[in-house]
Amino acid sequence: MGWDVLQGGQYNRYQGSGTYVVTLTANATANLKGGYVEIASSLTNDVYGLSFTIGFVSSVSQTLTDLAVGAVGSEQIVIANIMHEPGRVNVSLDAFFPLYIPAGTRVSGRCQASVGGVTVQVAMITVSKGYATWPIYHSVTTYGAATADSGGTQVDPGLTQHTKGNWSQITASTSDVIKAMVGLVGNQANSADATQDYRIDYGIGSPETVLIPDVLMRGNGSIDHKSPRAQMFYVNIPSGTRLAVRAQSSNTDGTDRLCDVVLYGLS
Repeated sequence: MGWDVLQGGQYNRYQGSGTYVVTLTANATANLKGGYVEIASSLTNDVYGLSFTIGFVSSVSQTLTDLAVGAVGSEQIVIANIMHEPGRVNVSLDAFFPLYIPAGTRVSGRCQASVGGVTVQVAMITVSKGYATWPIYHSVTTYGAATADSGGTQVDPGLTQHTKGNWSQITASTSDVIKAMVGLVGNQANSADATQDYRIDYGIGSPETVLIPDVLMRGNGSIDHKSPRAQMFYVNIPSGTRLAVRAQSSNTDGTDRLCDVVLYGLS
């Protein structure tokens, strides 16, 4: 039995030729996508999951990144608007998506930012052999991204410490069944964030029923970001379901307590 099977998968790095990262450049106009840049010319193996890292951002800003497949000029988005809102330029995001992409596929990326012309460094690691025994997902639908400001849906814990605020609607109706869900949380590019604790509820329906309760997150005032930014949950949410999020915080400051949320449903 090979090492790759024992460890659950074979991993491949796609981070640019001779470099550690691929650099994407946002449109010179704020909140508009820039052009596609190739990340992988041809995937070596069938992919059953990918870890996507967004690293250094050239200016503190809200950013949304698209991951696409297909030939030059014919790119098709497979993960839309991956949100990253660092409070400092050297704060990174790593998100795992258990998405299937066949071998031989070309992969590229593009981004937009709340500050025009920002550059974003990205990298991708894929997992292949062995992982096929896990659930396999073929599509990702993004809910809650706000392309108008390159962020997500604002969630406000409210003015009372340690008490859940109002629900924020992420979508009125899901477009497909969701079997797994990735939640990304941002700090709205707050470059003077505070140290604080959060608990986040992911809810469904109207009135809301808590589906995933009290997900712990912490704001770090020393490095101006909230973590963990990306978490994945196995769920079974029917098509046509309303998604909503609420939170509580140990901080009631009108800026620091706020966060952005985007949800990614895998089918």
